[in-house]
Amino acid sequence: MANLTPHSIRRNMGFLFLEVFLIVLGVLLGMAVNEWRINRSNEALAERSLEQIKAEIIYNQEQIERIVEYHSSLSDSMMSLANKVFMGETNIAYEDLRGAMPQGFGVPLLQSSAWDLAHQTGATSYMDYRPARSLSLYYNFQSFVKGKLERISDNLYSAPSMDPATVKGLTVSLALLANDLVIQEREMLEFSDSLLIKLNDVKAAE
Repeated sequence: MANLTPHSIRRNMGFLFLEVFLIVLGVLLGMAVNEWRINRSNEALAERSLEQIKAEIIYNQEQIERIVEYHSSLSDSMMSLANKVFMGETNIAYEDLRGAMPQGFGVPLLQSSAWDLAHQTGATSYMDYRPARSLSLYYNFQSFVKGKLERISDNLYSAPSMDPATVKGLTVSLALLANDLVIQEREMLEFSDSLLIKLNDVKAAE
């Protein structure tokens, strides 16, 4: 058995400390690399989600651009009918409402699946705060506009079964809703334009 001297004990302790240090350093480096990979994966997920959301906003923008002028002409026609109601005309019927919409009402197919998926996958948690907040405001506004579209459509489908007095009241209500809708559709187009610029700026700054 080798004799243990103070010098050999110190040397063995030094080797032991070095070995422990290297093990701890290896573990820390492994954790750092793993965290970097996770962060990079999360950033890539956020980038892919933003690209899908941008494509969705462009699609929604095209849907509104396709229909907004038609809705504007419908709004004018319905306002004309509403003015007849205000002037005391009593012969307003469902056929008059239908006549104001020669091609039906026309509902744009606004999508939100890319934004919903970004929430489900947690991608929104890894986006910068300002674009994420702007996107949230945009989709909330879009949901509000979709709700108005659905209200107008539902009322139009129920109108044939209404009595003439109710149809007159509905005419006024729909005229006001249609007027508001056109204003909000145009605001959505402006919102989407500015939002796409912001998202492109975020991409360029990366």
